[in-house]
Amino acid sequence: MLTGVLPVLVSGCGSQQGTAEWGPDYVALAHRTVTGIAGPAAGVTIRGHVYRSACLPELQLFTSETSDETDARGNYTLLLHSNDQTSGQCLVLHRSDTGDSVAVSFASLPFSARFPEEEPRDSILIDLAAE
Repeated sequence: MLTGVLPVLVSGCGSQQGTAEWGPDYVALAHRTVTGIAGPAAGVTIRGHVYRSACLPELQLFTSETSDETDARGNYTLLLHSNDQTSGQCLVLHRSDTGDSVAVSFASLPFSARFPEEEPRDSILIDLAAE
């Protein structure tokens, strides 16, 4: 379940590697908290798939995949990669513990930094809560 989406500015990034297949490589960050029925969900793998389409999986315009495991407080950070800098791309997040997924359109959030020459600036906050 998606409980919040809010663009903000950040100065850091996670340590995971993306799998963008061709350049140039633009990046954005997705981060926040994963919760279960009893509170923060630790040790959950969050996998993010980026598509260059507006959340239309049938177009299959796959750009990259990245993942992170939540910490003891349920926090995750995904460094997202794309070979396209425009807004309107789609992020699909999958959580390993429940199998749930959510699609989020980057309607107003473009991938902005050329990686690794520039630090990621843009971020989207996405809380994932168990139903």
